[in-house]
Amino acid sequence: MVFPTTCSLVSPRYFRTQETEHFRRYVDPRVGLVRIDPIFFGSVLRACSASHLAVLSEGSALKSNLANALTLLFCEAAGVMKAQAKPCIAYGCDAGRLDEFVRTLAADLCSETYFLARAEPSLAAARELGLRGHMGTDPAWTFPEKGGGWAEARLAEVGWDGRRPLVGAAVTNPFRWPVKPSLARLLRAAARGNWEDHYRRWYFFSSTDEGRRRFDAYLRAGAAVLDNVARRHGAIVLILGLDARDLDACRRLQLLVSSPSEIFSAHQYDGYELCAVLRRLSVLLTSDYHGRVLSMPAGVPAIALSLDERLLNLYEETGQRRELYFEAGAEGLLEKLDGAGELAVRERERITAETLAFMPGALESLGRMGLFMRRYVEESFPGIGLGPAPRTWREALGPVEKSLERFLE
Repeated sequence: MVFPTTCSLVSPRYFRTQETEHFRRYVDPRVGLVRIDPIFFGSVLRACSASHLAVLSEGSALKSNLANALTLLFCEAAGVMKAQAKPCIAYGCDAGRLDEFVRTLAADLCSETYFLARAEPSLAAARELGLRGHMGTDPAWTFPEKGGGWAEARLAEVGWDGRRPLVGAAVTNPFRWPVKPSLARLLRAAARGNWEDHYRRWYFFSSTDEGRRRFDAYLRAGAAVLDNVARRHGAIVLILGLDARDLDACRRLQLLVSSPSEIFSAHQYDGYELCAVLRRLSVLLTSDYHGRVLSMPAGVPAIALSLDERLLNLYEETGQRRELYFEAGAEGLLEKLDGAGELAVRERERITAETLAFMPGALESLGRMGLFMRRYVEESFPGIGLGPAPRTWREALGPVEKSLERFLE
């Protein structure tokens, strides 16, 4: 759902991304897309050299937990813009733990990058690197669902009558990260014909016996909770893979779930459709950060099962960490999740109210990010013609879908 991107905001308008085939549907058709090769050094240099302003947009922009290569891509972009005396801004990003050599590079190359953080711990981490910045929020709060009754019609095909509870799991494999390059693993995979842990080119997911054991325990605990909610409350089970790479995890979970279930994968459904399904759930078990973000406008009670500090930060902000956030590798996971599942059903009204109470502030923060971005562009390019300035953060937020209007009253 979130793509590693650098883009120029001054004509010509282009997004530079590694996922052009999936990204096109989410941007204005007038915006061009330029693919960044996984061997990114030359393509990032060319992209930045052809741009007037770089916007770095990725939740893991300055973190080592997913892939140092991804972080280095953003650091290179920031460094090129710095060397060419061009403005660079990290928009709605996160910073966190960095391996030491990446931390040293980031502090140098990103020193002129302005950082709009999604959470206070991210802002603190960015400032420790010497970056200027302030608090923003995630840019996805206004992401729309597919309307026209699509969700109701599709869910009716799996037996939903509009009244039965829907329990969903946005599942991934949190134990296969970080992704690292390895020529030795590439040669072994080619020789044996075994590409099970291959990501792309010479990049491979992490693979250890301990990681596989923890992943199995994670799946079994998740399956048991889904079955328990389905059995006790007559719920229909949905399994969601919000990233195409999560399809294997979805299939493995489905094999462990005794109740009838349906997979909704990014292989088959786009973000608008997955968002619509998320917002119809009665209870969500999620290891995906944006699974939680996209479900929140509907007030869906969600239990986080994660190793991702982005989810941890969000649950801290909503005040739901103690009751509804759990480490994916924790001991006694089944008992903890089962208790949280029953809590989510039993106290649905309270948890929904807490979740919805967070939305007005999130939308205001996003609108204020828009105001700041305009000022940033005006100050970077004096005399540029941008049209009439929005007078308030609400105007800067722009049009929103009808379901979000209630949060703006």
